[in-house]
Amino acid sequence: AGFSADPTPVDQHAVMTYFANHTLNAQDTLHVYTALITIMEGDTADLRSSAEAAYAWFNAEVKPDCGCCMPPIRGNVDYDGGDIIDISDLVCLVDYMFNSGPAPTCWEEANIDGSGPVNPPSDGPSDIDISDLVHLVDYMFTGGPPPTDCP
Repeated sequence: AGFSADPTPVDQHAVMTYFANHTLNAQDTLHVYTALITIMEGDTADLRSSAEAAYAWFNAEVKPDCGCCMPPIRGNVDYDGGDIIDISDLVCLVDYMFNSGPAPTCWEEANIDGSGPVNPPSDGPSDIDISDLVHLVDYMFTGGPPPTDCP
């Protein structure tokens, strides 16, 4: 058991990006960034630490600091181009919170109730919690108040 070197060039990975309900127009530009994260010795905690370091670097060095929340309100957790709050947003939030699913693309959108500053896990504890999930369910299914306005 372990790693072995293959002297022939082989594509060792495949990347698939899916952005629902969005069409790129001829004048649009799509930027794709990939972080190749590997460990030779270590465990999943080491791999996660490397991924979080890459995420922090991307946010500090590449991602523009202009906020990502699409006005008027938060709640577009799956960050679809139509800015529609629907069941897919709820599924994304539940998947992230309870199934170790992918982190939200825009933390501001997932911070439904707007409580406190938005901190992705690499910057400290996440401000996305059960109150955000309850707020979104209440809004979607019982006519509760809409998510907080975008900053």
